[in-house]
Amino acid sequence: MTLTIQPTGTIHAGTSHRLTEATLADVARRVAAIGVGIAHAEWSFEWSWQTSAQGVFSVDLTMNLTMEMPVWSRKGSRPLPEQREWDRFLRALRQHEDGHHDICRREVQAMHRATNGANQNTAQSVFNREAARIDRLNVEYDRRSHHGTRQTGPHGNTVINVP
Repeated sequence: MTLTIQPTGTIHAGTSHRLTEATLADVARRVAAIGVGIAHAEWSFEWSWQTSAQGVFSVDLTMNLTMEMPVWSRKGSRPLPEQREWDRFLRALRQHEDGHHDICRREVQAMHRATNGANQNTAQSVFNREAARIDRLNVEYDRRSHHGTRQTGPHGNTVINVP
């Protein structure tokens, strides 16, 4: 009856897009054209159950978290104000994507309790219901924040403001 969240600690992001545009204004146009797919926080589940000789049903559940963020290859050759704005944008984007993982980390606890309260006949439907609930909470988070463009926080929103 275990619950594991992988990885533990900070999630190191892979690369979602390699942006090669010359200026931050060009990058901003490209990011706008790509839209909400510019970064990805994702989650998946692995699970198994067993029933003891005494009929006790227990579930082992693992949630795997991954993330991808864009990289701008020409950032280092641009003026300092453009570099700073790109870094601010990435921090805001990371904050938004981390918000998805925060929801997942919190809600997988309830998923684990619900599946452990099930039995062999209901486990799959309980698991499916809980996975769909976690997905809905993440969709609602994106709706409320407009995928981070209206999100407030220490790094602002996920809109690039060209200096």
